[in-house]
Amino acid sequence: VTLRVFSNIFAEIDIIKGLKYRMNFGPDMREYRRGVFLGSNSISRQGGVPRVRKEHSRVYNYTFENILTYGLQKDIHNLNATGLFSVQNYKGESTYIEAENIPYETQLFHNIGTAETVNGFGSNLSEWGIMSFMGRVNYEAFGKYMITLTGRYDGSSRLAEGQKWGFFPSAALLWRISSEDFMSSQELFNDLRLRASYGMTGNTGISPYQTRGSLSRTIYSFGGNAGFGYRPGALANPDLKWETSATANIGLDFGIRNGRVAGSFELYSTNTTDLLLERQLPITSGFNSVFENIGETRNRGWELSVVTRNIATGDFSWETTLNLFGNKEEIVDLYGTAEDDVGNQWFIGEPLTVWYDYEKLGIWQTPEADAAAVYSQFPGEIKVNDVNGDDLINQDDKVILGSDMPTITLGLGSRFAYKGVDFSFLILGVWGHTIYNDFEVGHTTLQGRYNNLNVDYWTETNPTNEQPKPDGSRERPLYNTTRGYYPGDFFKVKNIQLGYTIPRDALSKIGIRKLRVYFNMDTPLIWSQLAGNLDPEVYGGRVVGDVPSTRMYSFGLNLDF
Repeated sequence: VTLRVFSNIFAEIDIIKGLKYRMNFGPDMREYRRGVFLGSNSISRQGGVPRVRKEHSRVYNYTFENILTYGLQKDIHNLNATGLFSVQNYKGESTYIEAENIPYETQLFHNIGTAETVNGFGSNLSEWGIMSFMGRVNYEAFGKYMITLTGRYDGSSRLAEGQKWGFFPSAALLWRISSEDFMSSQELFNDLRLRASYGMTGNTGISPYQTRGSLSRTIYSFGGNAGFGYRPGALANPDLKWETSATANIGLDFGIRNGRVAGSFELYSTNTTDLLLERQLPITSGFNSVFENIGETRNRGWELSVVTRNIATGDFSWETTLNLFGNKEEIVDLYGTAEDDVGNQWFIGEPLTVWYDYEKLGIWQTPEADAAAVYSQFPGEIKVNDVNGDDLINQDDKVILGSDMPTITLGLGSRFAYKGVDFSFLILGVWGHTIYNDFEVGHTTLQGRYNNLNVDYWTETNPTNEQPKPDGSRERPLYNTTRGYYPGDFFKVKNIQLGYTIPRDALSKIGIRKLRVYFNMDTPLIWSQLAGNLDPEVYGGRVVGDVPSTRMYSFGLNLDF
């Protein structure tokens, strides 16, 4: 059972002319209770003793804001200033207990103290807070020149002592070119604006107490009995500080022929320094990983948005919306050395997440038996690329096979209307990334004792290069993971809708203002290189399930009295 109570409480006061104070308070409380009873005749216990478990958690989160605003307008000048002080606080508590062999077979098991054996119990507390000061000034002159200056000073409890506070300034400029006198004689642009901005933001996206580490309980034998002790559970880092992103942006907004064509074009570049990342460590350190401020990345891109009214004559209209953008992310530096970290699969000049593995060239064929023997392999096994040509396949032959981050994304929508009939569609295209089909690799072990997908595997009479031969001597084929990489490019029709609005004259007699009937199709078509009609958009960079693309067809009515 989950109970949640949240609200938004505010008060606003006019102090003097132009000066206002507003208070916002947003509490959010959630309480969760769960009880589990597994009787002796249940499938889980199968004749064993009954088992019970109770869980309880409570979360209280609130945001408290104090905002001062001041506005002044005089002749051709317009000034607005805002000051903010805010606090966000989070506190979560949870407990659980699990026991078995209670003396009754009923779901009314609240007296867990009657159980003979307590299997486990525990509790947890998590608290964090953020305090912020912000000031912003907007100034506009002559209705065509605008500047915005902002400064934030934020403090986070999650970061190290002496590193909790960060200052993040920003500035933005706008020039309304279409309002200049030299534009008065032209008729092409009804709106033309040039804008530029630069700003810094901070991120503290880590769990609380990362700077302090943790303790974990350990069990050992002491005199023939179980002994309990504690060991470090997570490696502390007392130097964690703000991750900072600095973004520069320049854009051009335009309107042509009285709004027949409108849109914008933008260029941006974001440099992120002191990235907060979980760095994998050698197991000999006694820990798997540690959070650190690791390095620097750069994210560059462009975006084009256009809305057109292609035809608007009489009873017929046609509108189109286009969104096209490209993006490239790359690591600029790591640990101040500008050297790759192969163990964590971080490479200078490459995106933060890449696929790093052997490159599958195909399957060793029967005429290649001698060549395969050089690598202690046989026809029918996966052939991978010997990158350095040393007749040995090892870690030095792994290469970057791509990234799960697309480089080009296209969205195109269009709507046609003729009298009462309307037709619209929306398509999406994504290119430039690699997707890993974990589901296919995990279900093509080619072992007779496992269920397998129906794939094209190698035999002497079927010399395919798709899948290796079944090999009962191994749990999985050699170089098994190389089979899962596919181009993630896809093109799909996300939506098609056909509708008809009945004329008002035919409806007025029965008291209906508007009646529209429509037929709608969601994701009717998709093209990708994934088998089984899987949808790359659903899974992102990694296919972990077998759920095919969902097609939905619906018929509906829009009725207005």
